[in-house]
Amino acid sequence: MLECHPVTVRAAVHRFEEGGIAGLPDAPRPGRPARLLGAEGRAALGELLDDSAQAGITWNVPALREWLCEERGLEISSDWLGELLRREGLRW
Repeated sequence: MLECHPVTVRAAVHRFEEGGIAGLPDAPRPGRPARLLGAEGRAALGELLDDSAQAGITWNVPALREWLCEERGLEISSDWLGELLRREGLRW
């Protein structure tokens, strides 16, 4: 059985009372969006992977990491990049 903290339940009840079903989804999380998988970065990486797939080119995580460093100026570890790619459902 899933347990929820009473404050979490109360907050959901108040959101439902104020906004109905539309009020139930969580509010956006505070803070700056991730640089790599922001809209622009996701689009660039997705385009690269789509173009590569059509050309029969496959990528590994270290090569994608290098591309991001050279083309986008992003420093990221291979392990973290692999995790982010899996979270986004991107295939490489």
